[in-house]
Amino acid sequence: MTDGTEVRKSAPLVPRELRLMWVSLMRGTWNSIAIVPVFPGHSCRPVAAALSDLTRFHDVAPFLVLDAEGAEAGEGERLAQELRVSVQKGLRVVVVVESVLQSLAAIRLALAVDAVLLVVRLGQSDFASTQSTVEIVGRDRVLGCVTIGSRPSQANREPHQRQS
Repeated sequence: MTDGTEVRKSAPLVPRELRLMWVSLMRGTWNSIAIVPVFPGHSCRPVAAALSDLTRFHDVAPFLVLDAEGAEAGEGERLAQELRVSVQKGLRVVVVVESVLQSLAAIRLALAVDAVLLVVRLGQSDFASTQSTVEIVGRDRVLGCVTIGSRPSQANREPHQRQS
């Protein structure tokens, strides 16, 4: 039975790393960021959704999520214009793109935002892809990196990776 008062929902189950990244992101002076996977074929939608969920539990205005995954090369300029208009209206915008290694629209949008948040999938993203992504988006524009996926167990690691 309720008395009509709204009960605040419990905080979402968001990994600690994303909560810490959120605090760091909110301290920034950015108006727009792109969430960029470093390896082709990975989606950053779950990361954007988790960050968006956190706005509900902090005294922060929600940001606009511009989902540009799957955007065709010719859509990059239109989406970049949509991004600029939203920022001019005073909104903070988070753009979700595909890997800049596979999409011209992703490159266009990653270069149109103030900063970039990289997403690395443990066990699948490789150093060469990460390095190439950083070179494309610009090292000085990278706010940080979020790792997703499970860590391999000690038993499943390659022999050269074992810790002694």
